[in-house]
Amino acid sequence: MEVLEVLTAFLLSLCFITLLWTLKGLLLRPVKAGKSPSMTVIIAAGKDSRNLEREVRGLRWLREDGRLYADILIVDTGMDSETARIAESLSKSTPWVTICRPDEIENIIIRSGGYG
Repeated sequence: MEVLEVLTAFLLSLCFITLLWTLKGLLLRPVKAGKSPSMTVIIAAGKDSRNLEREVRGLRWLREDGRLYADILIVDTGMDSETARIAESLSKSTPWVTICRPDEIENIIIRSGGYG
């Protein structure tokens, strides 16, 4: 009988922890649920953007997990050839990743938000 009680207590604890984890995810979600992006995350990519791929991969994970529905805008603030190659690869493989120059930010935000 003790084994059954321990197993039941373990399963109830696991269910409670899962419930807390789910609630935490819902509370930390920055925007309302839905498939329509209402946010644009801007990443400035300069000469030494070694973390660009990791940052976009993390945002992609959040989007695919349903925690964040946002477009990603990579702003070229003087990318070197390696960083430009990585950014171009990311924008080709993911339709909601865009690359632009600093002077194009306003037009892209207006166009994606439907403000114009």
